[in-house]
Amino acid sequence: MARIRSKKKKNREYYYLVESRRSGPNKSPREHILEYIGTVENLIAFINKRLSMPDGEKNSNVTFKSYEHGAEIALYNMAKVIGLEEIFDKCFKSRRLKGMSRSRILLLAMIQRMIEPDSKNAFSEWAKTTSLPYHLQFDPDDLSSQTIWEAMDGITEEQIAEAQKLLVKKIREIYPTDMNKLHLDYTNYYTFIDSLNNRCKICKRGHNKQKRDDLRQYSLAMITSSDLQIPLIWELYDGNKNDKTEFADFTSFAAETIKAHGIQDPKSVLITFDGGSNSETNFSALPFSFICAHTMTSLPQLYEFDLDDFQEITLRNGHTRRAYEIPTLEFSGMTGKGVLTFSQDLYNGQIAELNKNIKEFSDYCSEIVTSVGKPRGKYAQMIRAARKEYDNEVLQIEKYNRDVLKEREEKKANGGKTRGKQKQLKEIPNWDEAAVAQEQILSCALKGKKQLSSFVEISVKIPDEPKACPTITWNIDEKKKDAYTKKYFGKKLICSNRTDMSMFEMLSTYAEQECIENLFKVSKNTEYFSIRPQYHWTDQKIRVHVMICLMGIAITETLRRKMEDASLTYSKEKMIEKLTTIRDGWVIRDLKKAERVLESMDEEQQKLYDVVLKLKA
Repeated sequence: MARIRSKKKKNREYYYLVESRRSGPNKSPREHILEYIGTVENLIAFINKRLSMPDGEKNSNVTFKSYEHGAEIALYNMAKVIGLEEIFDKCFKSRRLKGMSRSRILLLAMIQRMIEPDSKNAFSEWAKTTSLPYHLQFDPDDLSSQTIWEAMDGITEEQIAEAQKLLVKKIREIYPTDMNKLHLDYTNYYTFIDSLNNRCKICKRGHNKQKRDDLRQYSLAMITSSDLQIPLIWELYDGNKNDKTEFADFTSFAAETIKAHGIQDPKSVLITFDGGSNSETNFSALPFSFICAHTMTSLPQLYEFDLDDFQEITLRNGHTRRAYEIPTLEFSGMTGKGVLTFSQDLYNGQIAELNKNIKEFSDYCSEIVTSVGKPRGKYAQMIRAARKEYDNEVLQIEKYNRDVLKEREEKKANGGKTRGKQKQLKEIPNWDEAAVAQEQILSCALKGKKQLSSFVEISVKIPDEPKACPTITWNIDEKKKDAYTKKYFGKKLICSNRTDMSMFEMLSTYAEQECIENLFKVSKNTEYFSIRPQYHWTDQKIRVHVMICLMGIAITETLRRKMEDASLTYSKEKMIEKLTTIRDGWVIRDLKKAERVLESMDEEQQKLYDVVLKLKA
């Protein structure tokens, strides 16, 4: 039982919440300070919240100080069930810092990342607002950023990979998952690491999926499953390495890693990925069977299939697709099966993009028209630039022709033979301002909008009068436009080297690719779970930091599944949000006695906490 203890300093009374524990080498009883309260005024106003007390105690002087409890203790209990600390102890060299094991410190850092992602420097202040110091019996001030940094030190990439394998094995013992059907994708995380920092090799500038190409980044390749959405296999790689280049390295690594989960023949594993990794080289070296999206530009004949020939299929997730089966298909050096699909959402998105391009095209043409007749207008500048190119071309042709004629005269004067293939004079092209203007307007107006060239027309007419201005007109052929969109829009090709799969199975499996996209979305959630912000600037610390975050997501997903088993269905974010409303703390009566209790809970909170208690049991 905790007690209130006073100490006199400079003739003033200060109060502390203390508890007697056996500690030290002789295990002798000592008072440990649980909480500094302060002056008697602070003690009375500890928290302006009254507890409902029995009738006989309603007039007692009772105050209550509460702490966040539900989410912290739930994640801790789930980690204990999985044996995360034991995994860390097995894979990482044993080490004690401030009286705590390395594994316990890493676990606490993981819990912080899941509930309130922040710097390691903020850990102590955050821990003081939670029930963890009381229940796990540690002093938050001992866990400074330096202590956590030292706990992360010395952990190698190989040790991280081994810990990840053991964690997945433990979770699969609780929730068996089919390792023969997996999903692969990539993402990246930008950092604020200085450009001149040469200690960090993995963070480099590249195409950033969050549009921060101005910053250094590291990239993450990951494999998961649709029925157990945790990071099963993952690997960090350089931020400037594109997905297509990383694909071969990561799939080779995954083929070796998956053997630790009882899969001896990688070809029995069906892996799903998007089209960014496709190449003949990658397909030929791929150790797995696969389903993937494939570009149709190399297979233009597929656009000829009419939508009327497509059939409607209801997928496992309840969504519908219109699809056309291609039993035998040659693609990127492979022979397999294809399914051509039509998606109304994709069609609508492409139509929206097309309308945007048409508006930009019309705006550009309007701008050119309004500049006609102005000496410094855009049309005049365009014609002057084109005329300058024409004049330079004429000068080069004239020089070439002079050289040819001179060579012929020299041969004739020397009695040389002129039979056989001779250099021919080049013809000087005529200047046609209308044709040049039309070509220039098309090239500029349709830049990045090649699809418009199928159904737009531009006409430039130069009047006979010397000072009269040219006229420019443009037109969009609606019939050609409708035919173009019907032929090309909304269609997507899904391919597989497994010809024995049904069209339903191929499309349903590919649609489940959203599971890994959701996992990446969770890892970038700024409220919970986020890998960012990260304040490390060496490759080793970044790898350990990412390990802590991804393992935390795996623990959280396992906890969510436990809640789901109890008919409590939440997203990971909503579950953490609900659990954080469960609080415990100290009840202080008559400024003398203190007791640890839970705040009163509503029915939903009680159901959640019952699951947490069962984990501990």
